Amino acid sequence: MRKFYFISAITALSLAGCSSDEYLGGEGPNSPENPTQGKAIAFGGKSFATTRADHEGADAAGLLGDNFVVMGVKGDGTTRTTVFDHYNVNYKASTANTTESNTKDWEYVGLDPHANSSTTGKQTIKYWDYSTKQYDYVAFSYGTATKANVTYTKIDPSKLGTSDAVYTVTGTAAELTKTYVADLVTLYNSNGLDQYNTTVTPKFRSLGTKVRMAFYETIPGYSVKDVKFYTDATSTTPAAAPTLFTATAVLPSGEGTMTVTYPTVGYSNIEESDYNKAHVEFAQATGVDAASTLDFTELTYTAGKLGETSATASYVDNKAYTVILPNEAGANLQLRIKYTLVSNDGSAEEIVVDNATAVVPAAYAQWKPNYAYTYIFKISDKTNGSTGTKLVPNPNFDPDQPEGPTNPKYIEEVVEGLTPITFDAVVVDTEEGIQETITTVSTPSITTYQEGAVVTANDEYKAGDIYTTVDNVTLTATNCGYYEATTTGAEITEAIVKDQLDGKVSGTGITLSPKGVTIVDEIPGVDGNKISVNAAKLDIYSGKTYVFNYTDGSQNYVKIIKVQ
Repeated sequence: MRKFYFISAITALSLAGCSSDEYLGGEGPNSPENPTQGKAIAFGGKSFATTRADHEGADAAGLLGDNFVVMGVKGDGTTRTTVFDHYNVNYKASTANTTESNTKDWEYVGLDPHANSSTTGKQTIKYWDYSTKQYDYVAFSYGTATKANVTYTKIDPSKLGTSDAVYTVTGTAAELTKTYVADLVTLYNSNGLDQYNTTVTPKFRSLGTKVRMAFYETIPGYSVKDVKFYTDATSTTPAAAPTLFTATAVLPSGEGTMTVTYPTVGYSNIEESDYNKAHVEFAQATGVDAASTLDFTELTYTAGKLGETSATASYVDNKAYTVILPNEAGANLQLRIKYTLVSNDGSAEEIVVDNATAVVPAAYAQWKPNYAYTYIFKISDKTNGSTGTKLVPNPNFDPDQPEGPTNPKYIEEVVEGLTPITFDAVVVDTEEGIQETITTVSTPSITTYQEGAVVTANDEYKAGDIYTTVDNVTLTATNCGYYEATTTGAEITEAIVKDQLDGKVSGTGITLSPKGVTIVDEIPGVDGNKISVNAAKLDIYSGKTYVFNYTDGSQNYVKIIKVQ
């Protein structure tokens, strides 16, 4: 008798580092199986954490609160029959292989179903039905949230592939960030694919998003200290607590409802980056206001002053992330600060700089569940987841002849016996991507971004494509460009380069070699999807210094870009 297995992959918050992305128990979901042996469907969780090391077994179960709920249907992708009607799947250590439905310490047989289920009595074992073309699995976990404080509606598989809610979760922001939402898992017995005799692996993501911010400065001869933050565009008294704010109250706050959708499903979309991804959208509860500020607790100074290089950037709360709810719509994040410059020549000269501002474009603030976002601000001298037959490869297929009824590429093979379903949980520590942007504290704010770039050295970026945007400006091939900068004299700073381009200074020893510009309307996002944004693109090389320049016709605005 052959069995089904599910492994659910919980993806926790995406952070820095590297992950092997291996499945627990030493066996991945695509491992070859002996077709004569039973293999149950096991549920589990895989989550990505700060070290990008995988959590396994009890660790994974701990993130899920030792339980998740699964809704599984079978059919052809349009017509669906319920198989798992809101089944609970529970973790118990050292129980693997004690039943046909449990291979990874996760069991669903004999349990009481979730309150959303219409199942009567105890949950029963399930077997693969090879007469159907596909199975779809939607899973959710309360994680460590208090269940009494979270309202979880029934999963509606008929809404898959639409922008309508497949289910919703309601509660306070603090409780919702402890829950997990899974990407859709679809397994096919069609289109030349035989995916039934494998472990089903929903990939969970924390409903929380992580955000942090950092600062560094590149002002020759001066250090920066006493950085204070304003909470909006007009306040007159700054505070020590770092704040990013929006023009209107649009940030998730207090109590509300998270709507989960799966807009991109079906075999025809299998190659799309958004295929089977869970999307979430938060709506405030009636009478509860959204927030306009993202508040942090403390800015950690390096050696008593603001970091002077990207390698020693001063982070808020010692690089800790603030956990918030996702906001896939995005909003411009504004920074307004006051700080003091201190001369490094021993004279103790100080200069107070007030109302320095920067804007992170909304395209870079489209917060998604389980991702981490770092916003780095540079203050320069220019500040401001037998029942039938299956398809198998035809061993007699002749690739030199036309494929057809007499020369089929795939043939049907009778599936003998039944395949029970079991579950397992794996928690992987990090998502594949982190987003870091560097924005100048200037007017207009200039933001640079590179896919997968993380500031870890004195230089800001690595060789490869870099993208630049300017706040409130549409970039064209005529109003912006890049230069490669070299110098035999003055240090290359933004103020000097601006003056040189404006014709105010000469003889600086700085040579600016034009590199041209490519204007694009989308850039690669950390989640594999594209970010729609007007940007200038350049292929940068190791060991170089570049200048991005934008002109409004009367003057130039620049940003220095250093490459490792």
